[in-house]
Amino acid sequence: MTGRFLPFTLTLQAPAIVTGPGADPNSAATLPFIPGSCFRGALASALGDPDTDPSRRDLFRDLILSGRVCFLHAYPLAQGRRSWPVPQSWRMKKDGEAKEGAPQVIDLAAKQADASSEEAAWPKESLQRPGAPFVDLDGPQPQFVRVRVGRTFHHQRDRAKGRAWEEASPHGPTRRGTIFSYEYLEAGQQFGGGVLLRGSPAECEALAEKVRSLFPPTVFVGRSRSGGYGGCGAVSWAAASGRETSAAWAALPDQLPADSMFRVFLTAACLIRDPDTGEWNPAQTWRAVADRLDGRVHLQWGRWAFATIGGFNRKWRLALPQVPALAAGSVLVFKTTAPIPRQHLLDLEIAGIGDRQPEGFGRCLVLPSLSHEFTIADPVWADQAAVADSGPAATPAQRPGTIAKLDHSGPAAPASPVLDLIQRRLLEKRLARLVADQAARLAAQARSRPTSSLLGRLRTVLGHPPKEALRHLATWLGEGEHALRRPALDQLRRCQLKGENKKTTLLEWLHKRRDARFDQLDRDLGLNALAERVHVVSAAAARQWLEQEVASLAVRWIDALLAALSLRNRREE
Repeated sequence: MTGRFLPFTLTLQAPAIVTGPGADPNSAATLPFIPGSCFRGALASALGDPDTDPSRRDLFRDLILSGRVCFLHAYPLAQGRRSWPVPQSWRMKKDGEAKEGAPQVIDLAAKQADASSEEAAWPKESLQRPGAPFVDLDGPQPQFVRVRVGRTFHHQRDRAKGRAWEEASPHGPTRRGTIFSYEYLEAGQQFGGGVLLRGSPAECEALAEKVRSLFPPTVFVGRSRSGGYGGCGAVSWAAASGRETSAAWAALPDQLPADSMFRVFLTAACLIRDPDTGEWNPAQTWRAVADRLDGRVHLQWGRWAFATIGGFNRKWRLALPQVPALAAGSVLVFKTTAPIPRQHLLDLEIAGIGDRQPEGFGRCLVLPSLSHEFTIADPVWADQAAVADSGPAATPAQRPGTIAKLDHSGPAAPASPVLDLIQRRLLEKRLARLVADQAARLAAQARSRPTSSLLGRLRTVLGHPPKEALRHLATWLGEGEHALRRPALDQLRRCQLKGENKKTTLLEWLHKRRDARFDQLDRDLGLNALAERVHVVSAAAARQWLEQEVASLAVRWIDALLAALSLRNRREE
């Protein structure tokens, strides 16, 4: 069997929610990649309903139904290179020391080949799974890849009243309105996908031309497209190749001799039926591989995980049955019983394994043996290490806009992690009470409070990470196309607060707190005095922690005031 891979790049120009099976029915959690079914559906939509246009039935059959065109999952790009699911055989040592400035990875599938038994192959150290879902293997050094995922909270409410409502019914009033959240892939990210074309070289070239010419230049993926989501992805095509990857780490010899080891790496989930019963049974994946290679291999061991795969048929408007599958990243290690030519291994990659292959499932790579222990680059780990190695934070006297510490407090003395944890918890507990009390006091003296719907919108932004939340809030309170509309800003200007021995508007108050300055928060909440009263290690160590958490404190302080104003509104309704 011959085939060609036609790669493409999808650039998200808007947030995208690509949901998987399960989760809260009132909310939506996105997958970290774009499934191939989204691209297959986009092409089917561009072709139109074949029942209304008989001239396109043959074309629709060739591109959508024949199985000769398979749309691969789109995984995030790393410096222009398509990443891969992290192998299920990878583990990292808990609290392990790094070598050459990068964390250590242990490949259990390769380590077992060097051990006398499975028990001996498992390291004695405590291990953990990698924290990233994808890895870039095509670069000079393996590197973990993560996608940027945002979260937005929404409130179902009456548009006129700006709050939840009740509906009359024969059995009594029914309350309507709920709080729900949307988790989405942030705009601006790039994902690398591909189209597998099966057939002779001439047939593959003809199919590639049809796909490129008929595929829409802009693709909408996921749900809630009328609510500002949908991805609005721009598609760009690259030159076709004979394999899913041409990187050196995946190179194969001309022939695998007898009694040699190789691995099958699943680059997408695999849905397999038991050949005897017809039931879905992902544990039979190894048998499908052996059948493809005419029984010339024996399974030695595997490191795998399981997943549940569902879907939705938009033509029928029905959900597809949820079935168990072998998860992407699973690794199966085989031993040959007879020589296997390289072309037979490539035929296995093109033919795939299992069902629903046109939607991107059942994809695999045949790989030689890899090193059982190696270093890997991790941007998140590097950032944390840089913070840890940066030394103590600058004192307020060294930073502009902050109040100098009291002379008698002394430097922050080193302490054990247990004492630091106790001190942090004491401070957080006292801060929660202090912030709530001060917010209630300010809200009680407020005049011309904004509507509850506007306060809820402002609080939605604060659900992001602290620095990002403050950046979004600054955008909303500023000027430009992404700022709040004039009526909303007028509400914030009309609201009068009494603080710092003078009156100020809520808009001015928000502008000052969004800068997250320690001196401003100290005047509002008395942070220096709090550090003097509540500390275990030293007052200096308590103040140092408060300074490091200044962005989080600013978000908590703003959110507490908005919540208190909303509570006053509800009490007066």
